[in-house]
Amino acid sequence: MLVVEDDHRLRSLILRGLRAAGFHAEGVTQASEALERLPHVKPDVLVIDIGLPDADGRDLTQTLRAQGFNAPIMFLTARDAVPDRLAGFGGRGG
Repeated sequence: MLVVEDDHRLRSLILRGLRAAGFHAEGVTQASEALERLPHVKPDVLVIDIGLPDADGRDLTQTLRAQGFNAPIMFLTARDAVPDRLAGFGGRGG
């Protein structure tokens, strides 16, 4: 599993929880790092922050899908504005 999250504390918390549950998990802070690691890691699942410092997580996902990466991808977001909720991000139940 690869976690792409730029917030160090949140990334550490997620990785610690995944590892405690028995998953092999690595973390990177940027989309560019994920693109560099993926050929070597070959994760079964990706966890991607929407708001990365060097790219939007959705753009990273489109790039990965275009490259043939077909494993499940889960998004993380702190977005809670009405347009984000309408797009399916953030909010209660979003």
